[in-house]
Amino acid sequence: MFGPGPVDEAEGPQCRICWAPDDAGNLLSNVCSCAGTQKHIHLKCLRLWQENVQKRDANDERAFRCSVCRALFSVPPPKGREGLLLKLLRGIGTVLCVALLVLGLSGPPFPLLALLVLLLLGTRSGSWLPGIGLLAVATLLATLHARGLRVVMRMDGGGRLGLALIRYGAPVHALQPGVLLVASEGLHHSVFRRSVVLLTAHGRNGARGLILTQPIHAQPPTLPAGVAASSGSTAGGADAPLRHHLGGPVGMPGEGVHTELSVLHPFPEFGRRLVPAPMPAGEHAPAAAARRTNSTSEGSAPAVAVPLYEGGSLADILAAAAGQRRRAAAGHEGPPVLLFHGVCAWAEGQLEGELRAGAWAGFVQPGDIWGKVAAPPEELWRALADSPDLMRAD
Repeated sequence: MFGPGPVDEAEGPQCRICWAPDDAGNLLSNVCSCAGTQKHIHLKCLRLWQENVQKRDANDERAFRCSVCRALFSVPPPKGREGLLLKLLRGIGTVLCVALLVLGLSGPPFPLLALLVLLLLGTRSGSWLPGIGLLAVATLLATLHARGLRVVMRMDGGGRLGLALIRYGAPVHALQPGVLLVASEGLHHSVFRRSVVLLTAHGRNGARGLILTQPIHAQPPTLPAGVAASSGSTAGGADAPLRHHLGGPVGMPGEGVHTELSVLHPFPEFGRRLVPAPMPAGEHAPAAAARRTNSTSEGSAPAVAVPLYEGGSLADILAAAAGQRRRAAAGHEGPPVLLFHGVCAWAEGQLEGELRAGAWAGFVQPGDIWGKVAAPPEELWRALADSPDLMRAD
């Protein structure tokens, strides 16, 4: 395979690759188990052969084993020319890519661990670093799962994508949109300190909510010009048609270029109903609904409970609020329009984990939501925290 036919040993040994005679005594004769003329080879010829074979596949056995006698070469193939640093960078890059992919997925960790094992078994890099790294990631995932923690990919308050470590919890009964979350005493040095949060969404995509206890007494500078002009007031006082609140840490004013605006209002023609009005005792639902509709459209006294709605065109909502104020009798006005800057956001299972860990004292049904919105923040939190209706995680 490596040279021509038999050569007379009297002419002297020849290299089985380049067929050159051994003029300087540089031939090797013990690189494999071949005998006769096949046992002689130049070291540089063997190295060149091994390098050429490894160009297509670094793990090709022809670089390690003789194709004639099938014995391993006594001279191992040379190391790749890419260098140790490049190998380390390639291994670290592989581990990081796999870790980001796996940690960004949701669901139980067992399929993810199986994926890591398959990647570990399928690697052909010949380096120990990817294997050690994948094994470390698998161990980390298993440890986090055992402790009820998850690593997820999510947007931070400034609109930047990153990794976050969350506490994952099992589903909590009766936790649904419209309930009021009550912060525990232990939430110090946080925007959630003694806060009450209205849960606006809850499902497989996580949860969202708005803080009711953080009024903003001056119109934020990030408010769109069209909305600022139509609000008719530069302050968020009790007499303003549009009241501003800090809704949460995600998309809040001054945090990056991404801002979140949410609006709550009493007008059924805009948005979706988030909190139904409590029905007075002894009154049937159709009669109560008709009375609430007349009260909202005609601007009568807010003694009649009104549902709370979320979303819709802010300009249309402000126009409806202005018409309601003009039609209202002196001293009797309907509920205000609430504009929230920023939102509260949780990944799937994160809010349940915080409830079970005690970050939240519990949650209550909203009841008369507009009455709670009008209450002073500290009084609202204290009343709900001491309420006998406060529900806790199972």
